[in-house]
Amino acid sequence: MSNAPLNDTVSSMGGQARPASITDTDLIRAAGLIPARVKSLFLEGREAEAVGLILDQLARRPGNIALTITAAMLIAHHTVRYDTALTLLREALSHVPDNVQAQQTYAYTLICAGQLAEGSERFGALLSRYPAQRVSLMEHLSAALLQAGLLEEARQVLAGAIADRCTSAALLSNMGCALTYLNRSTESLPYYEAALRMAPGNKRMQASYGCALLKAGQLGRGWALHAQKPDGLHAEAWFKKLPSLTPQTDVQGRSVLLYHDHGLGDTLQFVRFVTALAEKGARVTLAVPATLQRLIARSFPTVTVVDIASMALRAQFGGGFDYADLIMNLPYVLRADRCEASVLSPVMPYLVADAAAVAAWDARLPAGRPRIGLVWAGECRQSARGTAMDDRRSTTLRAMAPIIEARPDATFISLQYGKKREEIAQCGYALIDPMDQVRSMDDTAALVKNLDLLITVDSSPAHLAAGLACPVWVMSRQDACWRWLDSGETTAWYPSMRLFRAKERSFAPMIDEVAAALRQATQFHP
Repeated sequence: MSNAPLNDTVSSMGGQARPASITDTDLIRAAGLIPARVKSLFLEGREAEAVGLILDQLARRPGNIALTITAAMLIAHHTVRYDTALTLLREALSHVPDNVQAQQTYAYTLICAGQLAEGSERFGALLSRYPAQRVSLMEHLSAALLQAGLLEEARQVLAGAIADRCTSAALLSNMGCALTYLNRSTESLPYYEAALRMAPGNKRMQASYGCALLKAGQLGRGWALHAQKPDGLHAEAWFKKLPSLTPQTDVQGRSVLLYHDHGLGDTLQFVRFVTALAEKGARVTLAVPATLQRLIARSFPTVTVVDIASMALRAQFGGGFDYADLIMNLPYVLRADRCEASVLSPVMPYLVADAAAVAAWDARLPAGRPRIGLVWAGECRQSARGTAMDDRRSTTLRAMAPIIEARPDATFISLQYGKKREEIAQCGYALIDPMDQVRSMDDTAALVKNLDLLITVDSSPAHLAAGLACPVWVMSRQDACWRWLDSGETTAWYPSMRLFRAKERSFAPMIDEVAAALRQATQFHP
């Protein structure tokens, strides 16, 4: 694998003669040159490795324009390395300027990279020049607008195309996605259903439909489809070969491995159902990231909790499990099919902080003033979809100023992690930043127990605080996550949570709303 920086691209044309054209057959053959492992790497979120393998293939085959276009398409659709994709596409188009695949991918990438005017202009020119390619062009245009967070613009483009009988499974699915993002999930369902009639085996569309059903409050049907969603982190793991659970599985006396997938917040949210599975007679082992291990082991003492990184070693000794499934699939297995607290949060709190650590944090933090925690950004991700989502759910510490200024009588404590912590030094406010002393979610749990309120974007600290039954206000992005439904200030998942919803891409109006609520609060309870 190449160790070159990912923004360094390979000049694959050299001084060779310009080819007449690149056909679809050429692109299919080029796709066969990409190592099969690349798909798994993208699925597992290991984009850097995947792009390294792709660039290696380009370096080994100079002059292969079809491979250059294929590589650019993969990089543009799976990562945020838009500069790399654009450089490859410019080079390819200098040799095959009439290739529609390269041109529409170039326009798509421009919009994703924030160059809306140029990307839209190019799409307009392509639609005029290649009317026979309208369906594909509209698929790429709508997907780019959705990726860029231009939700209403995407909906309008799609509505016009569908009304003009320009349609395909992808366009119908994109319309469903746009409506779901716009918190019109019930309206989205017929579009997904029509898309799946045209492409009944499309797993990605099925997963999107499942999320739309969940967001629309139709949990029973939603969980069933969500359970078929491809795993992200462990697609090649040995335990994937074990049978998965269904609502009909008799787990009495059976050994069941439940494993973490996707984000920390997902595991913190759905681990609540482990007790119910154990009560059915299952011998449960939870495989979770090391940062969660102590907290979950204390909270669920009747099950075995292991570091998921160590589970890869179990294969050489034999797994010893009858079933394996995602922790996220437990609501499906246990038929948690109603949006009611008695079903989704029957026992609160279900997470337990270390009492000694709670007392130690209490002694370290200033006393006599309300303590308010802040988190303003989610985890940074490499994938195109993950990065776009993180950009939409995150804000800046500077933008949080109205919240800080709303309560001069309070002590504000940062629970922000990652690179975004660097904003504290330039913010001009006397925030306490104890995160150098935090080594795991167990430490964070003890810190949260000392807060009167946590104000956070939609990230794992929200699930941690709410699972501890601590007061938490969540600032939800415009395209709210499916778990929060389309509307409402409260959620059946967490009685101690209050939701604030952005009505537009900017967080500013919502932050003003949070600040106003904070000024009016006489006690720190949602």
